[in-house]
Amino acid sequence: MKSLLTFLTIILMAAGVISCGHTDCFSNKARFDKVRRQIVSKFGDGAYFTLIGITMAPDGNKIFVQSTKDPGSLQMEQWVKTGGEWNKAADISLSDEEDEVDLNPPDNYMFRIGKDVDWDKVWDVVQKSKQALLDEGHSGKNVIIKTVVISVPFGLEKSELLISVSVGPGSGGTDTTFNYDRDGNLKTRD
Repeated sequence: MKSLLTFLTIILMAAGVISCGHTDCFSNKARFDKVRRQIVSKFGDGAYFTLIGITMAPDGNKIFVQSTKDPGSLQMEQWVKTGGEWNKAADISLSDEEDEVDLNPPDNYMFRIGKDVDWDKVWDVVQKSKQALLDEGHSGKNVIIKTVVISVPFGLEKSELLISVSVGPGSGGTDTTFNYDRDGNLKTRD
């Protein structure tokens, strides 16, 4: 389970495997809020998540989620939205006899939009990350938000929820990843 979540996060951050259409959903709050509405429309207000990822790719924005409506089932689904369509990517079982971490109760590590994740706070840290590079002298045209990942690191509780924002020059170069806690406090910068 741990290696699966690590692998998926790396894929999202490095390759941009996650779509809110062909417009940049990080360009303004209204577009970013549209992503939230698309997720809630697909999965419902009460859906539980272990991962939500959004990225800007050359062919448009993409959304990737791991979600369940019944956290007690320990069964989740992976979904990817590209080109305006949601596609189921996989079924995930969270019960694994090899895991040494007690995964129960699921409410300890699964999060809900609006209850455990403040979407406005996510938007704030997205803007804070971009501003940090602008303050360092990078040109506004060349600083773009590439990926946002909301997750609870494996083995931790949702109080340890992490919001990771990858920002970099649009013309190539090194990306910077800012990791924030659920309250928007910077934890690390890579």
